[in-house]
Amino acid sequence: MDICIPEVLADLEQVAPVYAVSGNNDPEWLRARLPRERIFDVGTFRIGLTHGDSRSYPAREWVLRRWRDTVACVVYGHSHVAEVVVRSGVLMVNPGSPTRPNFGRRASVAIIDVQDTIDARIVEVG
Repeated sequence: MDICIPEVLADLEQVAPVYAVSGNNDPEWLRARLPRERIFDVGTFRIGLTHGDSRSYPAREWVLRRWRDTVACVVYGHSHVAEVVVRSGVLMVNPGSPTRPNFGRRASVAIIDVQDTIDARIVEVG
């Protein structure tokens, strides 16, 4: 999701397993290494991960159309505008950006809590 710097992935991999996808600002070699989208399971929940940079629809509309019947949660980016919302039964999470938020927003990340339920919250970091 616009990682741009390879050391970021290496640093995160030192902390925990990393699921990453490429974003539109990533260099070509990183786009070749990372998929555009992926689906993985955490507990009993299926989570979709994509940058969401479709030109046809806003990112949140595109990911909902793409995965509405496939996942319980979708994490997407592209707009760098943080939000957590449930639409059509899907928990939709845009973490914003820890480095380049848009529209005067504060830098942020998302925390997704998976237990018997799945919930998310935005945490401002700057």
